[in-house]
Parts: sequence; C-alpha cells; structure tokens
Amino acid sequence: MSSEGRRVAIVTGASSGIGKAAAELFKSQGLTTIGVSRRSPDTDVTFRCDVRDERSVARVFKRVLDRF
Repeated sequence: MSSEGRRVAIVTGASSGIGKAAAELFKSQGLTTIGVSRRSPDTDVTFRCDVRDERSVARVFKRVLDRF
C-alpha cells in the first residue's frame, strides 16, 4: 500500500488462467491491478515481462514503485 492508501495488486501471469482470475478478482475488489505477463492482459496497468528474466522483473518493479 502506498503512502496515500492506494491499494495496488501486482499479478504475474495475468493474461490467462489463475493469474487472469486473480487479476479480475482484485480489480472487482477496487484494487488498482497491475498485470505482468508475456502477453497483454486486460488490467488497469500492463507491463510486458518474462518473469524468468531477473532484469526484466527489476525494471517492472522499478516502474511500479515510481508510479505508485
């Protein structure tokens, strides 16, 4: 949670399966949902990322922290 009290969920694999279901649930609960996936998920904010690549993950988290 940020200093403003904004609730943010980062969901990996958000374009399909369990990740997509989790993203949809968090979004329905009023959280800003950030989808991280190799494909483009339907979330509030989307970052394309392959979680097997540590540098790619670090870039995503830096962008999330800078924005939220």
